[in-house]
Amino acid sequence: MPDEVTLASDLADLDAIRTEFQLDAPVLLGHSWGALLALEYALRHPSRVSRLILMNPPPVSASQLAVLRKSYVAQLGSEMERQREIMTSPAYTAGDPETVARRYRIHFRHGLRRIPDYDKLMARMSAQFRAQGRRHPESVGGRVPPVSRHVG
Repeated sequence: MPDEVTLASDLADLDAIRTEFQLDAPVLLGHSWGALLALEYALRHPSRVSRLILMNPPPVSASQLAVLRKSYVAQLGSEMERQREIMTSPAYTAGDPETVARRYRIHFRHGLRRIPDYDKLMARMSAQFRAQGRRHPESVGGRVPPVSRHVG
C-alpha cells in the first residue's frame, strides 16, 4: 500500500487489476473521480481499453470548471447563499446529520425534475447520515467542495 494515494498509484492499481484478471482491453466505467481516472488510463494506454463509459465526470479544465460553477450558481439562484450559510455553520462542520441533509436538499433540488425521485433520494440520504451519526461532512459523502462538482 503506498504511503500516499496519487494519480500514478491509482493508475497502477487499475492496471494491476486488469493484469490480475487477464483482461486485454476491458470496458472501463468511471464515475466522478473514477471517470477522470478511467479517461487518464485510456489516454496513457489506449490499447488496454476497448470502451470507455464516463458518468458525471468533473470538469477537466479551469475553463470547464468556471462554466460549471456559473451554471450551478444560476440554477440555485437565491438558495446558493442559504447553502453557503449551511456549509459554514458549526453544525455542518461538526457533521450534524440533519444539517448535512439540509445542505443536500438544496444541492439536489434543481437536479431532479420528478418530485418523487427527489423525495426518495432525500429520504435515503437523510437516513444514511443519521445512521452514520456525527461525522465531518467530508467523511459522509466524499469531499465536499465550496461549490459541488456535480450539476443535475
